[in-house]
Amino acid sequence: MHRLYPEIQPYLEEVMTTNDSHHHLWVAHFGNPQGLPVICLHGGPGAGTSPLMHRFFDPETYQIVCFDQRGCGRSQPSGSLHSNTTDLLLDDLDQITTR
Repeated sequence: MHRLYPEIQPYLEEVMTTNDSHHHLWVAHFGNPQGLPVICLHGGPGAGTSPLMHRFFDPETYQIVCFDQRGCGRSQPSGSLHSNTTDLLLDDLDQITTR
C-alpha cells in the first residue's frame, strides 16, 4: 500500500461563484502551481472533500485541486438541491479547469 504524502497547506483557497450564480464553491489548490493538474472529486450526498484527498498525489509533480461540490462541505448554500444537477456539476468542473 502506498503511503500518503505529507500534509501541506493549500497555496490558494477561494470561493468560486458558479456560472449560474446559485452556488458558491469552496476550492483549494495544493502542490506545484505549474504541475500536471489533478482534480479530486468526492462522493456524496453532502460529504465534501476529505482532508486526506490531496495527500494521494505527489505535490512536487501535481497541481492538486480539491473542491466541495454544490450543496456539499464548505460550499454554500449547504445541503441545497436547487440548481444541483449532473450537467451543472460538469459546468462547474469546466469553470474550475479553465480559470
